Amino acid sequence: MPLKKRIKEFDKVKMRRKNIIFSSVLTVIAVSLLIMLGPANAFVLSLNLMNGGVFVQGEKVEYKVSAQIENGEVKDIQSFRLFFDGPESFSCEFLPNGTLVSFCPFLSIKQTENAPSGFESGYGYGFLEGKLEYDIILDTTSFDLGRYESKLFVTIDENEMQSDVTRIINIAEGDLLNSCSIRAKDGIVDFNGVSISSKNRLSLFVPTSDASKGHGSLTAQNRRDRISYTFKVDKARRVEGGKMVFNISGILRRGVNKTAGTEEKAEIIFDSNNFELKIDGMVLDAKDMDVYFVKC
Repeated sequence: MPLKKRIKEFDKVKMRRKNIIFSSVLTVIAVSLLIMLGPANAFVLSLNLMNGGVFVQGEKVEYKVSAQIENGEVKDIQSFRLFFDGPESFSCEFLPNGTLVSFCPFLSIKQTENAPSGFESGYGYGFLEGKLEYDIILDTTSFDLGRYESKLFVTIDENEMQSDVTRIINIAEGDLLNSCSIRAKDGIVDFNGVSISSKNRLSLFVPTSDASKGHGSLTAQNRRDRISYTFKVDKARRVEGGKMVFNISGILRRGVNKTAGTEEKAEIIFDSNNFELKIDGMVLDAKDMDVYFVKC
């Protein structure tokens, strides 16, 4: 065979070998990517709003939250986090069993579905194929008015990921109170972490729909420890669920000194269903106060 022909045949064989090697490399890369990426939609995180988007202050917002684990994968889910971004922003973190681990008294969680858990070779320990689902109720009584974005996050293997969906809620003002008089006693008053549970008295009076003319006072005493709070009513309104909300501000004093004191803003919430009253303030809180007189 002439030299030129032999060289030409050699080049053809060489090219075929290159094509085979290149195809093999592409196949290995494709398989490796599939292994690293895992099955499509192997984990689906969902946040759904169940009862509309506009709420009167005091209404309850209902969410349905779920995490779907598919295709036989294992997910080591440490916690979920519901984040609210609006006039005020805050997060509420809860465990896979529905237990709240952050202070969110306005949020209640009920787990409605649970995924099995266990060990899977090649994956480790975690939740197996199945679904985690929760009913979440948000009480908007203490929320500032306005538009809020609700976002859901989940922490898996110490890494946090967010749901693709953001839900919008709008909180509008309730009806203004024309006039109101309330007296309450007992309960537990908390001042800077110190609880007082005896000789607690509160009185509040709003004469007209002009809440700025309203005023009131709170006294709490346990032996020689005494707290007094005199306040004016900045706003008074009736909200959903048989509740009344009073925004107040005034001077908070501890002890018998009548001159010294600190400014304190708070919110009084009266529940007419059980005749109980609570106060949410910056350093002053009260709960389970018994309302023995009301005229609103």
